[in-house]
Amino acid sequence: MTAETRQEAAVIKRFRQLLCLQRDQFQRYLEVLNKQRNGIEQNKIEATVAYIEYEEQILALIFANQRVIESLEVLYRKIPVEEYPETQDIQALKRELEALQKQVKRGIEENKELLFRQMTVIASEIQALKGSVLRKRVLGGLTTVSPSCIDIEL
Repeated sequence: MTAETRQEAAVIKRFRQLLCLQRDQFQRYLEVLNKQRNGIEQNKIEATVAYIEYEEQILALIFANQRVIESLEVLYRKIPVEEYPETQDIQALKRELEALQKQVKRGIEENKELLFRQMTVIASEIQALKGSVLRKRVLGGLTTVSPSCIDIEL
């Protein structure tokens, strides 16, 4: 095995490892999005905030891996892949990653829409509460019984 062959094999191996790692991170991200959706639906604010923070960490890892993957892919394209049987599953991994990316995008959009709807409901509830408090102040609390006469003894 020549030095060039060893280097090509190492590039293929590392490229495949990173693709698998990226796939795992996207799957974990989908799980977080599902849990986040449940938190939004159940109005669990603390849980939703925690998932958003965790989501940011996962995204940072995904973006960092993506930069390395892109660099390795440039090297990978220069390798005569037909000489290496272990490259067979790399195309399948890339397709799986693309499918996961689409699922993640859909999940993000669904959670955004759900969160927006929840925020709209909460905003309208706040407005209704403000209106009822304001009416009570303006009308002087007419819903309570007010004294009609005062008895003063001397």
